[in-house]
Amino acid sequence: MIESMGSNLQLGSAGFNVNLTDSATLGLSYNGQLGSGLAEHSAKAGFNIRF
Repeated sequence: MIESMGSNLQLGSAGFNVNLTDSATLGLSYNGQLGSGLAEHSAKAGFNIRF
């Protein structure tokens, strides 16, 4: 998703989860903000096992 916040700021995010098995999931996500003199990025990874 990309949103415009005024004329000088863009927000973006994307992510997904993948079921590796019935009990294991891998997830990745990204968030970012870009604007005049501003650049902020973050990424997150997760691995979950249910038992």
